[in-house]
Amino acid sequence: MTKFIFLMLLASGLGFVKFLGLAYAMPVYEYGRYVAYFGVATFASMILSFGITEKTIKDYPRLWVSERRTYVLADAVRIGCVLILRCLSVGLLALVITSLDSISIEPKIVLFVTGLALCTSLLALTGSLYRAANSQKALQNFSFLRSSFVAVFSFSAGAAIGWEGAIGGDIVGNAMAIGYAMWKLPKMYKQEEAVEVDNVTIASSDKGHYKLYLANLSLAPQSMLDRMWISHAIGSGMAGAYGVVMLIPQAAQLLANVIVQYIGPLVIKLVHLKQASISRQSSIAFNVILMIAFSLVLTLFALVAKQLPYINYIFEKYEISNLSILIVGIIACGQIYGLIEFHLIAHNREQDVLIASLVSSLLFIASFSCAAMIEADIEWFLAGIGAARWGQIWLLKRAYLRYA
Repeated sequence: MTKFIFLMLLASGLGFVKFLGLAYAMPVYEYGRYVAYFGVATFASMILSFGITEKTIKDYPRLWVSERRTYVLADAVRIGCVLILRCLSVGLLALVITSLDSISIEPKIVLFVTGLALCTSLLALTGSLYRAANSQKALQNFSFLRSSFVAVFSFSAGAAIGWEGAIGGDIVGNAMAIGYAMWKLPKMYKQEEAVEVDNVTIASSDKGHYKLYLANLSLAPQSMLDRMWISHAIGSGMAGAYGVVMLIPQAAQLLANVIVQYIGPLVIKLVHLKQASISRQSSIAFNVILMIAFSLVLTLFALVAKQLPYINYIFEKYEISNLSILIVGIIACGQIYGLIEFHLIAHNREQDVLIASLVSSLLFIASFSCAAMIEADIEWFLAGIGAARWGQIWLLKRAYLRYA
């Protein structure tokens, strides 16, 4: 597991490097627009899934252990076609709306957001396929290639052109990764004989994915629309500064995602097969401690880097305070919430995930509304995110201790 985490963290770290590099290379306002539109595209992709992508998170690992691999691949092709149709239809409708005189949105924004939303939707589906398969090496290769493609194209075009180039590079890099997955996945899911089992019916009739979809949708604004909200309320300059300082929780999220990608599907498979639990290193307590230690290192590194010549350039450019760094360090510690969610999902407790997400969303909306109303400093917006995240974790912990 340690080697897997290290290699996946290295692959995922390229995404962090991309954002950091763009923050250095792009003007403050251009970077603010990029992170705002990037968030809108990600949010749009989540809305358009209407729960079908969330259904694959639990169904595909269960179907894999039930030896229904060809069924999984066929289902993924069907879902992919549905996602493409939805994204293109909504994008076309948005283009028509922008032609109205009362709408000031530029058509090119719609095109870039639609393209990135489509790629994001297909990558979410592809991720479910890779996580369900029992091949850490395949997941590592895919993650590294995708991150490399996106980092190279997005940074190069973003530094040369601006936000349009950065998002265009994201689209090209993601499209190349999707093409690679379409080439590799059929070989991984090749199956000589189909095995008929009752688990297929059980997985297909489980409606918990709708609750999971609503949970993800209610949480999405915290990480996808927060920059756009700040940009609209205060200005793209503060949105850029907010996007830079939130790179610390984003770096912590890289580790959390690697842990969840390894442990989450494994938990679902074992619970489905009614087998014993996994090792101590895969427990929630161990990984919470690991996340706290990692977040502490990130925070201390940022505070030290802020005092060093040349390296402190980005802190001065975006006027980032020590208090902001400390607050996002606390936020970073809470990025392990996804692992608790997977344990609850494995026990069909999507309702508890939904309740925690709704409460977190209400805290986020209330805190951001108040901060925007008084045109508060960036620290107030960060504190709102922190309150929303830790309120969610408190509720998830209560649910886990009660049911899991």
